Amino acid sequence: TYTVTVTDAAGCSAQAPVVIHLLSDPSAAIASAEVVECGIALSKIKFAGTATDPLSTITSVQWFINGVPVPGGNPFEVLLPVHQTDTVQIVATSAQGCTDADTLVFYVPGIPDISVALDSATLNCNGNPVKICIIGGTGLDYGYDWEPDVANLDSLCFMAAPGSTYTVTATDVNTCSATASVNIGLSPPIAISLDASGLNCSGDPVKLCVIGGSTDYGYAWEPAVEATSDSLCFMAAPGATYMLTATDGNNCSATASIAVQAIDSLELTLSQTLILTCSASAQVSATTNIPATIVWTDPNGVVIPSSGGTVTLPATADTVVYTATATVAGSSTCTAVGQVSVTGQGVNVSVNPAAVDTVCSGLPLALSVNVTPQGVSYLWSVDAPAMLSDSTSPNPVLNGPAGDYIVSVIIVNEANTVCTDSLSFPVKILDTIDLSGQISIGLCHGLVVSFTNPTGIGGSWDFGDSSPVSNDVNPVHTYDSAGVYTPVFTPSVVSPCLGPWSSTITVFDSALTVGIAHSYVNCALEAVIQFNGTTNHTGSNFWDWKFPGGTPATSTVQNPIITYPGEGTYFVALTLTDINHCTATATDSITLYIISDILDDSLKICLGDSIRLNHPVGIDPDADYEWGSVPLDPTLLGQEHDPNPVVSPKVPTVYTATISQGACSVTYSLAVGFKPSSDVHIVADSASSVCSADDWLLIAQSIGATKFEWSTSDTFMPVFDTLKTVHVMPNGIYFVRASGDAVCPTVDSILIDLKIPEIQVIPADHDICLGEEAALMFTNLIPGDNLTCDWGPDLPTGCDLVVSPDDTTTYVVIVTNQYGCKDTLSFTVNVTSVSVDADATPDVVTLENPTTILTATPGGNGTVVSYEWTPPGTLSSPHTAQTEATPTETTIYTVTVTTEDGCTATDTVMVIFRHNECISPFVFIPKAFTPNNDQKNDFFIPLAAGMTALKFIIWDRWGEIVYETNDPNALGWDGTYKGKEATPDAFAWYVLLTCGNGDIYESKGNVTLLK
Repeated sequence: TYTVTVTDAAGCSAQAPVVIHLLSDPSAAIASAEVVECGIALSKIKFAGTATDPLSTITSVQWFINGVPVPGGNPFEVLLPVHQTDTVQIVATSAQGCTDADTLVFYVPGIPDISVALDSATLNCNGNPVKICIIGGTGLDYGYDWEPDVANLDSLCFMAAPGSTYTVTATDVNTCSATASVNIGLSPPIAISLDASGLNCSGDPVKLCVIGGSTDYGYAWEPAVEATSDSLCFMAAPGATYMLTATDGNNCSATASIAVQAIDSLELTLSQTLILTCSASAQVSATTNIPATIVWTDPNGVVIPSSGGTVTLPATADTVVYTATATVAGSSTCTAVGQVSVTGQGVNVSVNPAAVDTVCSGLPLALSVNVTPQGVSYLWSVDAPAMLSDSTSPNPVLNGPAGDYIVSVIIVNEANTVCTDSLSFPVKILDTIDLSGQISIGLCHGLVVSFTNPTGIGGSWDFGDSSPVSNDVNPVHTYDSAGVYTPVFTPSVVSPCLGPWSSTITVFDSALTVGIAHSYVNCALEAVIQFNGTTNHTGSNFWDWKFPGGTPATSTVQNPIITYPGEGTYFVALTLTDINHCTATATDSITLYIISDILDDSLKICLGDSIRLNHPVGIDPDADYEWGSVPLDPTLLGQEHDPNPVVSPKVPTVYTATISQGACSVTYSLAVGFKPSSDVHIVADSASSVCSADDWLLIAQSIGATKFEWSTSDTFMPVFDTLKTVHVMPNGIYFVRASGDAVCPTVDSILIDLKIPEIQVIPADHDICLGEEAALMFTNLIPGDNLTCDWGPDLPTGCDLVVSPDDTTTYVVIVTNQYGCKDTLSFTVNVTSVSVDADATPDVVTLENPTTILTATPGGNGTVVSYEWTPPGTLSSPHTAQTEATPTETTIYTVTVTTEDGCTATDTVMVIFRHNECISPFVFIPKAFTPNNDQKNDFFIPLAAGMTALKFIIWDRWGEIVYETNDPNALGWDGTYKGKEATPDAFAWYVLLTCGNGDIYESKGNVTLLK
């Protein structure tokens, strides 16, 4: 520890210490290396390491191979793949950042290198034992194990009986091992074969040689051959079979034969030329009619190993063509070639290592597997009672109760529905344990809270108030103060489907208490009582009131208002439940009084009349009465405590009465005013008018009148009706007198004088053709009337009009005179309409099909009586609705129809005469179309006479094909793509078609889709 002292000019000083710690280096070492798996160049070695530091802790240990860090694993034991002379290093780092390393250059022990061979000196052809020796062995360095067992092993050699295969396993000190085998057959010791590689396709003599022979052998040919300088070869004529017997010095012999065929050409035959297989490979054989060398190659010219012309070819999803080439030895011209097409359609399914196979009950588990190739169908299944959301989905969802299940899936290649693969794998659904509905809390004893856990699962309790943790099964805890706390129970059981339990609780200072209070809201005719509930707990409480005899009889609000129908003593009960479900109860008995007097709010009298202020019914003799008035009414004096005083006010006066009994007190207010006059007024019903000669309905309107008297005299002598409404005939003067309890009598009168106009329309109607005009006129029969006219429907203002309707129309005129009276008459214009639609079927004729049918279809309401087609020269019947036409050039035909009323209509139709040329415009391709389902121009398609073949493609602006057809009878593109309407735009097209005359038409362009 070093201390520094600093002193300033005034002599003041300060000190500060610093401590320097001496750190030690950690110690790292490779303790051992154990061979786990042997290899010729690469072995798996388990290394064990140590790392220590006397003054610090080791914070990390890292392994390296040739300087490259090894990820993860146990820092003190690691399994590494090691090559010959690889450098292995362990590096330890302490908490202070000091490091140490240990390095080992490891020499891979390798696999023992041995083989087994026969001793040729012991070979014979009479079945005697043969000496077998191990080559490459190092004696006692290896341990040897023979199969079958060898009893007479002498070092590395022993005598073995022919007719068996012997296998030896050599194991070194590192437990690395290798095997070698040898077969001792019983065949003669010499082996020969004949080589006719000189065969050719021309039939010339070929060179025949012995393969595997020796000049030490003696040879005997059948038939005999002419000797040559090379005793193992001679020239053989095609067309013969040669037999050879070879004998060695031990009298062991062997025979061989060959047929030298006379063949003019080489023929190559393949066992298959088209292979579709579910396997990953396919075997094909190639044979020739004469001896030849067969070589297989892939499309890149790479030679594929084969055996005797038989080859195993890989089968993939992409079709590959392989080639077999046969060549006769010694002849460059004697070759033959064959090809085979191989396509693999197999599927493979395997477990997805990233997929989850365990889930808690109640949660979904998404399933998945690895599948090649794509474009397959799935069929999933699972043990009951588990269920799958979709058994044909690539990723179905599994749900079910807890348990172990086996999920199976079958994969089918959709390309052929033949190749399949399947897989089964286990999944586990664990029990989910939810403590939230099982742990209960007792909160009804103030600060003392009890916790009950009936599950039997142990754990620790944190009460949320910084108090010590409890391990009791059912703890009782006392909180220091009231408040909101969150206790937590942490189970000691470790399970992915069991988590901690917690709850937010409210703790009060004391147990719950409740009280009842009440007061009158009203006691007139009934008792309306305000009840108030009191408690020592705040928060969301539940109030449960009981009011026998009251309305309502129950309530759940804290301060309810209850109505009682009569006087008496009533029982009240209140049960309070707080937010912790704790309860407290209070009861009470209350005595109620009711004031039953009935007083009006207001009364109307005539000036000078007198009136009683209270009703006799309802007066309570036990009640106290106190009357007052504003302004002061002298007639009330001396009656202030009378239950029902009599008054006669001179001005409008407000009287008050306070009636009391016990705690019940009611104050009434009664306004006494004066009746108004009846203010009667006669009005005529809205249906009655000076413009109508019908009887009139007269109504006497009055405020408060209940009695009415009608007369034609102002003396009301006589009275002809006493109802509020009467029916009278014009003309004349009528009087009414109205009276009643609330009003004074009043008289009114009315004068009735009619003013009705008269007109006559001439003539009554008109008949016109559509497009002609008709005049609307009428005569005023009362010259003194000034009339205005209103014609309908939808005509301008005026009394004399000219119209040209499209349909038969009835016009109505309403005339109004200067008195507002109206008259109405009608005028009908009959309109005859006629139209005609000309059509040609077909509308194109040719030299081969020169005739078309012209059809005139009339319309409108007129009856057609004649038809006239022009020009008539090429028509069969120009005066009928339908006629044959045989034009020799493109012609426009006109048809005119006439009705019985003389109305006419015309239409035209063009018939195109086509010379069957396969060029535009005889090949018609629209520039635009409107696919809006109006049956007009809804499809886009090329049109050509007698079209026999068609190739038609349409693209959008992004190059997507939106329509394609090869059907010359197709309707064409309807403007949709993938089931949806295409957006209006320009689209490119290409067409290649064959016309009826056999000519070819090819073109491309753009079409506009319109809406």
